[in-house]
This record gives sequence, C-alpha cells and structure tokens, in this order.
Amino acid sequence: MNLNPLVWLQPPFRFFFFWTGFFFSKVFLEPEDSNSCCELNFWIPMSGSCGRLCLHDLKQIWTILRSRSVVRVKGPDVEKFFQNLVTQDVRDIGVLTEGRHAGFLNSRGRLLHDTILSRPSEEEFLVDVDRANVDRLTRQLNMYKLRANVKISDASNELSVWSFAGVPSADALQVNPVTAFPDPRSEALGLRMVLEKKSRPPIPENVTGVTENVYKVIRTLNGICEGSVESQGDFRDEELPLECNLDVTGGVSFDKGCYIGQELTARTHHTGVVRKRFFPMAIDKSPDRALRAAQVAQEYIDSDQKILIPQNLIDYDANYELSGSLIEREGANRPTGELRSSVYNLSMSHIRFEQAFDDDGKSTVFNVGEQYAVAWKPSWFQRLQRVQ
Repeated sequence: MNLNPLVWLQPPFRFFFFWTGFFFSKVFLEPEDSNSCCELNFWIPMSGSCGRLCLHDLKQIWTILRSRSVVRVKGPDVEKFFQNLVTQDVRDIGVLTEGRHAGFLNSRGRLLHDTILSRPSEEEFLVDVDRANVDRLTRQLNMYKLRANVKISDASNELSVWSFAGVPSADALQVNPVTAFPDPRSEALGLRMVLEKKSRPPIPENVTGVTENVYKVIRTLNGICEGSVESQGDFRDEELPLECNLDVTGGVSFDKGCYIGQELTARTHHTGVVRKRFFPMAIDKSPDRALRAAQVAQEYIDSDQKILIPQNLIDYDANYELSGSLIEREGANRPTGELRSSVYNLSMSHIRFEQAFDDDGKSTVFNVGEQYAVAWKPSWFQRLQRVQ
C-alpha cells in the first residue's frame, strides 16, 4: 500500500509528533544550567522555561507518602494495648484531629519502629509506619496481643498517608480524611493525613503536587529521622530512641508507666548521656560547597522565613549513593558516625554528638569517602538542654 507522504502532516499525526517531541526535550534535553534551581515534577504540568519546578518557590505542597503504610488496630482494649507497648502516652490522643510520634522498642530498649499514631475513634488506632516494616510490625503486635480484645490488620490496600506542607489547616482543603492533624514532629512538615485510597480529593490549585523527594528534603532539612533505613540501619536494631531524637520530637513520654524497653530509655534520659544523634548534613565533592550549603540551611533554620525550602541549598545534579558510608574526621582515631540516607546533596547521618561541631559550636567538615559532609543544628537542638 502506497501512502501519500503528506498524510503524516495531517492533524492527528502533527499532534502526536508535537507532544512526543515536547516531552522528550523537556525531560531528556534540558539546558546545562537548568538543574541549578529546579527538580522534575510529574504531578503537575511542567512550570518554567526549563520544564522544571523551582523548590524554593513552593509555599504549599502535597504528596502521597508511598514509603509509608498503615496498620489498623481496633477493639475495646486498644488504648491499654498500646499504652503497654509504645514510648508515647496514648491515653489522651484526640480523636480524628491529633497524631502522636511514638516508638516501638525491643526488650533491650532499641528502636524497632518509629511511627505516628492517630485515632479515628475511641476504640481504633492507626499506625503510620515504614512500608518495609509492615509485616514485621503486624507480627509483633499479634505476638503481644495475648488476651487483649483487639483486632490487628494491614490496611495498606485501603488507606494511604499524605503530607500537606505549608497548608495552615485541614479546613483549607476540600478533603474528607480518616484522620488529619499537624505533624507532631515539626511544624515545618505541615499537616499529615490518612485518606481512603479509593477517594481522590479535589486539591486546591494553589497547593502544588510534588514527588516524595520534596517531602524528604523538608524532613531532612529540619533534622527529622524517619524509616527503617535511618532509624534502624536496615533492621540492625542498634539505635536508642533518644539517638533518633524521639525525645525532642515529642516521641517519648517520661511520665507514663512501664512499656517494653522503658528501663534503658528512662535511665538514658535521667543520666543525660546520649553519645550519638541523627543530624542533617550537606554533602559535596568540594568542602567549601558543602560548608556553604550547611550555612544556607543553618541561616534558614535560625530565621523566621515562611518558605519551605531555601534558595541555593539543593544541588539537583547530586545523586550520592552513600548509605552506610562511614563519616570520618581528620585526625580522629575512629569514625565519627555513619551516613544513613540521602536526597540530592542532603543526608541524615548518625554521628557522635560531641564531634558534630567544633569547640566553638560551629560547623566542621567531615570526610565521607571521596566526598565531604557538614552538619547543621535543627530547631530541636535548642531543646536538648531542657530535655536532658
């Protein structure tokens, strides 16, 4: 069959070739300087001449946290059941509108799961937990159930966890959540919601949809530890809850009664000796650039800026695969700590508290393989003296 060559110029074909070329050029043929301030965004139409989204321009964002899952525990004994298991006092968690940061520990006082608990009703709790930990947590809850009148189920196929940063309240959104509350760990993380998966809420146009990496940037910037890779070191279960900063993010109640792992947690708190903590760090191949990025982050933390992410902080070309790498200080006899996770040029790292900064309390440069890393002090740093 002989086709007229001009048929390819007809409207249907022109439309196909135009949008194929447009998408290819935007995603794969970016100008060399387009990565200086922006990241690819697949939630909304591309914005800006480079086809990328400038993070420092964001004021209100939403994202589905696909790294998180939900376990549902329901029954008349649910409050007593959790009160005996977690680091948090769950007796006065408000129904629907409050969430609490809480840790599950083993008998040695080591952190097994960092979670956020919410309460859809008086006899029901939802456990927001790392997706990689769902099966493990469900097994452990069933193991401790004994005669407690509760039903434990994996609700991952029914419910999803959403984050709305920069949004003042759930009333500003046209959503019908299962639970909705300010993220209990940091005001910078905004609202956290559990929604039915079958529903797709109508999000206002001024709230920008972003990838989960943007949420991770905000979380890391503010020094909030989360998930099995960070708080557990890929299930090694070596970290104390205070090393993961649960004491300064409201995740531990020191006034409640006994729970699994409570003895060591209380003793560590009362002695005031926490030898290691998680700190955010900037990574770069240049020590000067790493130091500058940490200074930008510190200035942002110390200011009253209302933006979510400061300008000139993120290197969008960076993709450091350094999880598990040792952090070393020049002249030290042993490593200072370990880098646990990274997003762009930022990381959450588990390091010795007394070595995190120099004698004057200023940032210092560490070696991480062939790269350099510099820590800064999140807002919770000022609360340490009141906690310890």
